[in-house]
Amino acid sequence: VSAGTTIQSIAVTTGSNPAIQLTPPATALAAGNDYTLLVYGPSSGPVVSLLTDNNQSPTSARIRLVNVAVPGMGGSGVITLTDNNLTLVSQLPYGTASAYSTVNTGTSVLTLTSPDQGFPKNPAPAVCNNTTTCNVGLYGVYSLVIGGDNVTPTVWFVKDR
Repeated sequence: VSAGTTIQSIAVTTGSNPAIQLTPPATALAAGNDYTLLVYGPSSGPVVSLLTDNNQSPTSARIRLVNVAVPGMGGSGVITLTDNNLTLVSQLPYGTASAYSTVNTGTSVLTLTSPDQGFPKNPAPAVCNNTTTCNVGLYGVYSLVIGGDNVTPTVWFVKDR
């Protein structure tokens, strides 16, 4: 994509329904930057967000949390990420991504919590291929994405670099 341009149009199709035209972000794309175009929310009203990535070669392993788990009625929608009981991201609101946090390489026990009623207490087995730990590689860049709803969320542990 050429630097300085913006995304002109975005359409989402759910099942056999007609395409829904979404409002693209107005951000001009900067030369040399990495981006993730995130479409999230209920199928009746999806939202678009442009996340700025940092996939440059790190001096240590890094991880960020992306919270697109739709909050339940009256829920706060905020999520906290810890690694081996060390808080990496605190109270991240729905529809946002955290800054990257440094994480220890090797075995990590990633835990997601929320003050919302019914939120899973420890979805880490779903995060790391049905084990209780994640293998974090030296100089790896990761995104931990939580989506669906905050009662039965789906979690993806993605190695970005």
